[in-house]
Parts: sequence; C-alpha cells; structure tokens
Amino acid sequence: STCYDFEISDGIIYAAVSSLSSLYSIGKVSDILINTAPSAILQSTDKGITWSIAKEFPSPISSLCIDPQNPKRLYAGLAHSTQGGIIVNDNISGGGTWKNLVNPPRTEGHPHTIKVLKDGTIIASFTARRNGTVLAQSAGLFTSNDGGKTWTDVSIDEMKRWTTSFAIDPHDPYRNTWYVTTWSDPTNANDNSGGVYRTINRGRNWTRIVTLPVRNGYAGRINACEINPAQNGQLYIATETHGLYLSQNARHQILQAVNWRIYFPLEHHAPFLSNNQHHGKCSSEQLAMDCDSEKPQSPKYHIRPHHSQCVIP
Repeated sequence: STCYDFEISDGIIYAAVSSLSSLYSIGKVSDILINTAPSAILQSTDKGITWSIAKEFPSPISSLCIDPQNPKRLYAGLAHSTQGGIIVNDNISGGGTWKNLVNPPRTEGHPHTIKVLKDGTIIASFTARRNGTVLAQSAGLFTSNDGGKTWTDVSIDEMKRWTTSFAIDPHDPYRNTWYVTTWSDPTNANDNSGGVYRTINRGRNWTRIVTLPVRNGYAGRINACEINPAQNGQLYIATETHGLYLSQNARHQILQAVNWRIYFPLEHHAPFLSNNQHHGKCSSEQLAMDCDSEKPQSPKYHIRPHHSQCVIP
C-alpha cells in the first residue's frame, strides 16, 4: 500500500494511506481501479511510533490539508468517479464528522492537491480521469473564496486533460504567484501540453515556463514542483520520466531544461517538495515503513511514501 500525504497539527500526525499504489499514474486513472480501492486516514500522537485509524474510506484519499487558520479543520481529497471530491472535517482531533464540499465545475472526482492560504482561499488541482479510450476534460486548477461552497475554474485548455500538482511561491507576499504542473495527454501522440505554467495574478493569466525535452520517447510528464522557501527563484521539478530538476531562475519568462541541473537522472515518480521548515521531501515507493493499527481486527498498513503536499500560508 501507499502513503499519499501527511499533515501535522497540534502534535498529531495524519497520514492518508491506500491499498492502491501509484494512484493517478499512467495506468491508474480509470474507475475500475480507483473506485474500489479502500483507504484510511491514520493518526499518531507519539511522532509515528504507534498509529490508529482515524477514518476508513471505500476509495483512495489522495491528499490532506490542514486549514492554517483552524488547526482542527482537515481537508482531504477523496478519489472516486461519482462520490469523489474534496471532503472536510471541522474537528479532526475531536472525532468530528466528514462532509463533502461542492464539486468544482467540470471535475469528475479525481482531486490531486489541496492547499489553503491564510486569507481563506482554497486551491485544488484535479487530475486525469480516463473515460474509455480518451481522457475526460475534467482536470485543472480551481479556487474557492467561500469555504468550498462555490468554485472558480482558473484552468487554461492545456490543464484540462492532465493537471497534477501546483505550488505557491512563498516569496510573493500576497501569494499571487502559482506554478501548475501538467502531463501531455498520453492518448494523443500530437499533444505537447505537459509542462510548468506560472501565474502572477492567481490564475487570471498563465505563462508556460517549462517544456521538457523528449527522453526515451517521453516528454511533458511533470508530477510536481516547488519553490524553495529559503531561496527566492529556486525551483525544483519532479518528473515521471526525466528525474528531478533544479532551476535557479524560476522568475524568468521561459525556463529551458538545458539550463537546469539534473539531480536524479533516473526515473522518479515522487515529487520533491519543500516544507515550511525549509527541508526537502523526496519520497518514492521504494521507501517503506510498517505502521500497525491499534484496532486488533484492522489490517496492517504498509506505508509506502508516494507524494507529499505542502501548505504554504
């Protein structure tokens, strides 16, 4: 199984784990695999020494996000073609109930990343869903200013087939600069929309700043990126087929891969993200730890870190 995300609030670690590995990878964006893969949110009050099950779900939890204004409020992304979307618990440490937020327009139950700004803005990316032999136009980036009651679609066409993650520039004091990562459509050989897109006005306008070269027949499969909070303009980018890259000039108009330092020349599926303590997180499915549930009738979860998110207030 795989650990897709974790959050820490009030000394409690929350981890989203699922029986399905490599969620939203090239072969795992279809209903038959996702809709029936059970998951759970685990919690630990002793820094990961022991774990218990906070809540079980019938399909994968893809992401977690603590509200920076309310440490008891936890958002989660539930992957399911008809029942999926963003769910929230307003009292996670007190055993509160989960409720569904209104689904953003066009989306079909495949949330990827959730982040909340200190001004209350909720930002969520939704990723690909395979419908037969094609991808539905259900991916993209969405924002809400009223707690998830209504959503604004800030996507451009290049994001509507296969958006993955996004990053908020911590060096922008107004948090208006965002970076979105996408894949090219693998069902369309002529599509080259995969890359990194930047906005400096919260999604009103976008500029494509990264296009990867073709390597082993693949290009444009970018899983995540993140700005180093300790160094302005330093951008990490994690790819499906090209490894991990680093650019020192993320604020330039166009970034070319030839200007980048390649950190890992081999294939890495998990992103490298910076957290609020200026540490990098780089995880892959080869890293694993066992977490035993305190519920005697519950199965043991093998937590294999797959990707991790970061809330930047």
